[in-house]
Amino acid sequence: MPQNPLHDPSSRSSAFIRFGALEVRITERGYAVFALRPFKRGELVLRVMGEITDEQDIYTIQIAPDQHLQPLPPAKFLNHSCNPNLGVKTSRDGIPDFYAFRAIASGDELTFDYAMTEYEIVASDVVCRCGAEQCRGHLGAWRTLPTAWRERYRGFVADYLLDMPL
Repeated sequence: MPQNPLHDPSSRSSAFIRFGALEVRITERGYAVFALRPFKRGELVLRVMGEITDEQDIYTIQIAPDQHLQPLPPAKFLNHSCNPNLGVKTSRDGIPDFYAFRAIASGDELTFDYAMTEYEIVASDVVCRCGAEQCRGHLGAWRTLPTAWRERYRGFVADYLLDMPL
């Protein structure tokens, strides 16, 4: 029986797995999540589920100063962009769910700015490869995000960040 291509990073086929109106695909940059239908600004795109941990890694989403969430797919495979089409709104459970930050067309890759959930990023010197016109050049965090960007993201960031010192 062939191995599931989403669990085999060496596979670069056009394999995909669907999650309702979303699809995880393997692209030339690795795993990515795509919309299978359009979404309007402010519309819920993805409720996030996963295990809470106190350890940060490349897949976790920060939910509090000392807590991270190890998200289940498809949220696990959302990529960063300095021009994201997703933002977050914190649920009553304290988990950041993903909402359309701007209109999303069917077929668009779904991305968010990691600074919308991360107060600090351990490897802040990681080069950003998002390709956005206004790319900052590196992955950023809320603490070091320029004021203009924080204003732009108003209403689409994890609640706990608003109580953190800058």
